[in-house]
Amino acid sequence: MLKRLAYGLCLGLISGTLSAAEIIETTRLSGFGTPKYPENFPHFDYVNPDAPKGGR
Repeated sequence: MLKRLAYGLCLGLISGTLSAAEIIETTRLSGFGTPKYPENFPHFDYVNPDAPKGGR
């Protein structure tokens, strides 16, 4: 019973701090510095855009 109360209190504290956080919408994510590709890049560096399409 005491564990449930402790979990409830922790959950309440966590949810209270998360709801007050600012929401940031983004299309890019980088762990180190600025992202490699701009927002509307045409293809990845390792992709050949002139490759044949359609399979077989």
